[in-house]
Amino acid sequence: MNKEKSLVLMIYSGFLLALISNFIPVAAVQAVGGVLLLVLLVMAYIWRSGAVDGGYRHTHMCYLIRSFWIGSLFLVVGIVLAVLLADHSLIQGAVDGIAAGAYLEEEQINNILMQYTVDNLVVFAL
Repeated sequence: MNKEKSLVLMIYSGFLLALISNFIPVAAVQAVGGVLLLVLLVMAYIWRSGAVDGGYRHTHMCYLIRSFWIGSLFLVVGIVLAVLLADHSLIQGAVDGIAAGAYLEEEQINNILMQYTVDNLVVFAL
């Protein structure tokens, strides 16, 4: 494998690692994944600028950069739709109860979250 193909494969692997790390429910791992994603995005911009237009590395870096920005747009639109369309009354009721001094057991919190997910499944799928 030549150097250019291994460079492209390395950045694809890094993007995949950063993406997978954001599904691990540990905040530190997700933060490292987010920083890795941003570093790789900057590297893709730099490597694209040094590549021959229409070449192997240039086209792959353009694809990765475009994919990042399109994915970010979908994420923002999804968050806005989830905030606007989802029914948050169940969560708000639990928060109001806690603010009033109620104590919720872990099982109660899990039931509230599960019911919230089921009630808003269509919005989350959208």
